[in-house]
Amino acid sequence: MEKNTISIIQGFIQDLTTFLKTYGYISKITKQDFHDFIVKTDQINMSALSVIHDVIDFIQKIITQSEEFESWIKVTKKAYTRNINGYVTLLSIHNAYSMKFSSQFDIHQTFDDFLVDLLYLKFELQYRIKIDVPEITIQTLADYIYFEKVFAEPKLHSKWVFRGQANEKWPLEASILRNINRSDTSIMNKQSIEKLYKEYELIDKYHNIFASSDLDYTFLSYMQHATSFSPFIDFTMNFIIATSFAMNNRSTVNDFFNNNSAIYCMPIIENQNIEQKIEEYRVGLLAANRNWSIEDLTILYQGMGTVYKPFADVTYSDDQTNDRMKYQKGIFILYDNFISYTSSSVPYYFVNNMIKLVIHHSAKKEIYDYIYHHYQQYHQYFLMNPYQYFSE
Repeated sequence: MEKNTISIIQGFIQDLTTFLKTYGYISKITKQDFHDFIVKTDQINMSALSVIHDVIDFIQKIITQSEEFESWIKVTKKAYTRNINGYVTLLSIHNAYSMKFSSQFDIHQTFDDFLVDLLYLKFELQYRIKIDVPEITIQTLADYIYFEKVFAEPKLHSKWVFRGQANEKWPLEASILRNINRSDTSIMNKQSIEKLYKEYELIDKYHNIFASSDLDYTFLSYMQHATSFSPFIDFTMNFIIATSFAMNNRSTVNDFFNNNSAIYCMPIIENQNIEQKIEEYRVGLLAANRNWSIEDLTILYQGMGTVYKPFADVTYSDDQTNDRMKYQKGIFILYDNFISYTSSSVPYYFVNNMIKLVIHHSAKKEIYDYIYHHYQQYHQYFLMNPYQYFSE
């Protein structure tokens, strides 16, 4: 039995290594440095089979959508692009080995000779698989109205939130994670966020008005609206409002007619306490645009407790703290407890729980006219200044 297991492990390692080489993924840390890091952090006493199961679970998350998403895709009957390079190969590896490494093997067998290779592959897969949110392209007004009706369904509408962005190429990330200096590996947490606010004297200004300096949900939601600088991302519970935001560069004629827009659609997930998640907030930011050292991984391990964390915890709050947020039917999304392995801070969570509707630039003018003819109250002007709607 053990000899057979060794043969299967060797095949698993070889197939994953070939997969990474075939699709041109570039390693950012040497195997020797990774081995030294494992020894330094005392991770050497692990079961190889338990690591294999971790790898297979990770691949499972990558190649499959949530049950709700899959059923929704079938309902829409629309073609979509998954955008996982090497998806078919990765799926075949998963199918070939998930059954082989079944409960018949003793998970406590060590197979020490393979442990470092497996841990190295586990880490490499976290950041070297390039994936995007599945996309559906809206080519015409009729395509758009189809999705408007889909999300107007009471059973569906109550479970989804939306975000419109005027350029499909803009990243989907919290404002506080944008433009961060990624020359060094660091941990973003509540303390580092507080330090940033103090540097800009925002805590003092807030205290002068509201007599509070607590870095809580009320403070962060105010910062999001007043400065667009917080760990939150604005979503809305209304598909039409998200569309209006996707059209918000109408005044820039060149951008409007030449750039595709996007609407991100995400199912509401089981929620956690937002105040508690703010207290526990942490995001690991590995250095970008250079190879990593033992020191980089050590900083990550000490701050995050792991170096394997591409999936985020996602929390939301529909506590609408001002009139504009109420008018926009706003909801804040907070995602944390993940590691950003690239210059983009977006975690893999979104890939498995979100769809991106790309509005082709050729359809934007017609959709724009349709929206503001039928839903004048959701014009961008009123969404940003809701009182104006009642004064006209």
